[in-house]
Amino acid sequence: MTTIDHTAYPAIIDAILAHTDVRGLMALRTTSKAFKQRVDAQLFPRAVFHARGSSGGYVLTDPAGAPLPFAPSGVRVLDLPGELADGPVGYWSSFSSLEALRRAGGTVTDRRSAAFAPATVVDWYDVPPGPGVRGQYIYLPPTTQRYVLHISWRGARPEAIPRVKGADGLREVVIVRPERAPPQLVAQLSHQFLPLMYDGGELTIVGQDVSIYELDESPEGMREWLAAQLRTQLMRKSTAQPRKVDAAMARFRWLSLAEWLAELGDTAKMESTWPEPG
Repeated sequence: MTTIDHTAYPAIIDAILAHTDVRGLMALRTTSKAFKQRVDAQLFPRAVFHARGSSGGYVLTDPAGAPLPFAPSGVRVLDLPGELADGPVGYWSSFSSLEALRRAGGTVTDRRSAAFAPATVVDWYDVPPGPGVRGQYIYLPPTTQRYVLHISWRGARPEAIPRVKGADGLREVVIVRPERAPPQLVAQLSHQFLPLMYDGGELTIVGQDVSIYELDESPEGMREWLAAQLRTQLMRKSTAQPRKVDAAMARFRWLSLAEWLAELGDTAKMESTWPEPG
């Protein structure tokens, strides 16, 4: 019997996988770890993780809501809506191909959601309104390199601004739709990422460049105002060097929503829409 080394003829294997039906793929999935991962990536590129009410436990579904009987190793995008359920620690390691983690609701501030290992994290976070509400910590997996934060303000006060923790390898932060907040709150949130900028990382603000007449009666827009605030804070560092501050400010960007989506290209829906249509 003739056998084909799948590592020597990748084009042939790609063609076989592309023309095999679901039943055949599920059979092929059982033959080796390599094919298990290839089939999972083809059949289940995205999954949704749901908690099972107050009783605990979890259920994994495809984007259309159909339960999956196993944790596909090829999942590239995982959604965590609502509270994160307790699960065995070894379960998280099943997502060995995970590229992006998308979180909403309680999972944004749940330490357990940092057990996953994606390079990209996209969060939807509502800042709690009202007096006396303290800002919560947003926990990022240590593997996070790119962080996108969709933030809704709804009358929040400065003390309610969240604090981002946990990703030493973070290289890029995107804050989406900050014009819904007073400029002082946008500055307070952005100041958390000054060390990132100073050490070579990028900070991007996505939203409409609104006027801040009410602050100082100048025609200056929020973009210029925030840039000035960030530069001032960077210069206050005891070790600040003017050249490094200039380089850091060159990595600060303000894009319109249309510009940002055009820049994202194929990943626009994944990073900008919750829930993503199945």
